[in-house]
Amino acid sequence: MPSLGEPFGALILALATTVILLALGIAVIAQGLRGGSQPAHAWLVRAIWVGIVTLLVVGVNLLSETWTRAEPAGTTPPTLVAQVEASMWRFALEPETLPVGQPIEFRVRSADTIHGFGVYDPTGKLLFTAMAVPGAEERAIFTFREPGTYTVRCTEYCGAPHGLMRATFTVQGR
Repeated sequence: MPSLGEPFGALILALATTVILLALGIAVIAQGLRGGSQPAHAWLVRAIWVGIVTLLVVGVNLLSETWTRAEPAGTTPPTLVAQVEASMWRFALEPETLPVGQPIEFRVRSADTIHGFGVYDPTGKLLFTAMAVPGAEERAIFTFREPGTYTVRCTEYCGAPHGLMRATFTVQGR
């Protein structure tokens, strides 16, 4: 069964959002028409706004499927898998040295609570994130374009030493 991060899940979520918003809009419009306190055109304006909001919410939801990927769909399959385990208050990454210019699949898990896995380039720019959730595995594919020392930081508050939860790994040239 696809997870909600896959295209099928995004489509189901968009359809559910559409049905809920349209049902609420129809209920509001029907209530207004029964009440008769305002002219019919006022309810037509509300109906148009419900439609616009529905289209915007569903459109952003569907577009976010492509925005949230570390690599666009259809990217070259990964050449290496990096296993990541987050736990109070550390990251274990294997291997610790990765190649430049090759797609890497990060498989992120948590041993204890929810953590965020944020990868930052040597200048401190956030490249991508993934959630580390107990009992689940999150996958992200990314291709590093420059060699250097990259930093991993927890992006989800996980307790008092959360700000100290970081690790580094090296990306080396060919």
